[in-house]
Amino acid sequence: RETPRRQSLVEKMLLQSWDEKSDKGLFKYLPSSCPSKLVPGRFEFVAQLNVGRATKKRQTEFRMDNVCQEFDAKKFNFTKARQDEVLFQFELSADDFTSCYEEQKIVESNASFVYINISPIEYGHVLLVPKVLQCIPQQMSTECLLTAIHMSVEVHNPCFKIGFNTLGAYASINHLHFQGYFLNVPFPVERVETEYLPGYADKTDKELRVSKLLEYPVRCFVFELGSDPHELAKEISMACNVL
Repeated sequence: RETPRRQSLVEKMLLQSWDEKSDKGLFKYLPSSCPSKLVPGRFEFVAQLNVGRATKKRQTEFRMDNVCQEFDAKKFNFTKARQDEVLFQFELSADDFTSCYEEQKIVESNASFVYINISPIEYGHVLLVPKVLQCIPQQMSTECLLTAIHMSVEVHNPCFKIGFNTLGAYASINHLHFQGYFLNVPFPVERVETEYLPGYADKTDKELRVSKLLEYPVRCFVFELGSDPHELAKEISMACNVL
């Protein structure tokens, strides 16, 4: 008999708070109303009919032909979001110990907040906004990515996915944030065969390794965590900024 998986503290706090926000009617719609299916074929892409995200999602106020734009306080950003959209504060200390605080206890000026996404794609869809009051534009950085990596580790559920999209790639808000939600099937990119890039094949599992996907419709790189999350965040953010 399979032993039930035990929820981590962060996952439990996230989902309980998310359900409470749902009960209060804070979402524009619920993902349970959006039919989804696996598309037949080699890759088994996940298709979802999400009418609400197309018709009710907050419209972007930014040009889509420029990925790197300055933060504009006059336009919508997460400092203008409703307080009841905040789930909790997520912090990473100097000794890599993470802690969470309910929204009523948020006091630090450099706090990272976890919000609900009011136009959700999947159950538990949230937004991690590192150092929200510093008003960082939607561009990748090592420190902020490290916060996202630690949140993924603390949730400790293989179904929890964290993503990042820039302006020009459907990001509608130029205020640094990561998407996070639960998906009970693996992404196609998680199942595709990979090949290590030159110089990485002989690395141990304690070292950072980089590979590429083989025979996939989009060119992708895979970064595998060794023993140093900071190194992983540094290499990924550098690759994003170069590309």
